[in-house]
Amino acid sequence: MKIFGIEFSKKDILERVGDISQLCDATLYSLEDGKGRGLRAVTVRNSVLNYTILVDRGMDIFTIDYKGIPVSYVSKTGITSPAYYESRGYEWLRTFYGGALLTCGLTHVGVPEGERGLHGRISNSHCEDLSISKYWRSDKYVVEVSGTVREAVVFGEHLKMRRKIITELGASWIKVETEIENCSFERTPLMVLYHMNFGFPVLTANSELVAPFEESVPRDEEAQKDGKNFVKFQDPTPGYKERVFFHKLKHVEDSKTFVAVVNKNFENKILGVLMKWDLEQMPYLTEWKMMGQSDYVLGIEPGNCYPVGRHGAERRGELQYIEPLETQRFDIEISVFDDFEKYLELKNCTEVE
Repeated sequence: MKIFGIEFSKKDILERVGDISQLCDATLYSLEDGKGRGLRAVTVRNSVLNYTILVDRGMDIFTIDYKGIPVSYVSKTGITSPAYYESRGYEWLRTFYGGALLTCGLTHVGVPEGERGLHGRISNSHCEDLSISKYWRSDKYVVEVSGTVREAVVFGEHLKMRRKIITELGASWIKVETEIENCSFERTPLMVLYHMNFGFPVLTANSELVAPFEESVPRDEEAQKDGKNFVKFQDPTPGYKERVFFHKLKHVEDSKTFVAVVNKNFENKILGVLMKWDLEQMPYLTEWKMMGQSDYVLGIEPGNCYPVGRHGAERRGELQYIEPLETQRFDIEISVFDDFEKYLELKNCTEVE
């Protein structure tokens, strides 16, 4: 493995430390203050990335730091316990902390519809069967955090989301492997969207959105003001209203695709966040562009739906279902980079036919 720019074997590493936690570790703890009090979290550090998993907020990823640089967005709510979750209307926003990955669903995503509030319930659900594994695999030191989150109601759906979040010592990537199982005997609507939120300093007026776009549609008149400028950004702007775009992407490798947000002038270098996933699992991409003051964030949102609600997806012919006892996967890899060659490689991939 390569860490600090040098190749090391397992033996090389163990000769240089008393315990591997000096370089790579995962720590479980509970928050003791504020609206997040009692919430379990796991912080992982691998000598390149530090990231925090909110175990009792849907096994989602709160923040990611790369070499000490924060890349994810944290909203004004901060971390909140599911105890504060309000399910109706747009009240979901009172517990929306932003975060590097916040899962929306599992049976509803998007605008409220009657009893179904904005973006569903799963991100405000506690985890069960939590497991932290740290082990050597040949010369790679691996950290895995896994757990199960349940969405169930008597006389209704029973879905289990099993998630594993993986990295290695010295890696600049995080892999999120997710399986959703229908544990009921009824065909159930399945709506899954990964709400990934990035902010300053990866997001500035120097930043660019890079992806192999096939089709891009503004959601409404506000978004139409941008024209093709959905790939460009600006400084925080008074009175800015959110602009949302619905994209379809091309394949770049087998069934895989990607999106990157890149600050092209960070300390005279590049700073970028790259997301890769399988289009067969998540064929739709939503971009949430919010350039307001304090609310300064770019949402990158791959999913098996657009955030138009269950009725909206049904009208568009896009609503997906999960059959009784069926399991479906939704995997994604998040990585951070700071080299210009990687940026050029991604730009070249956008030219794929």
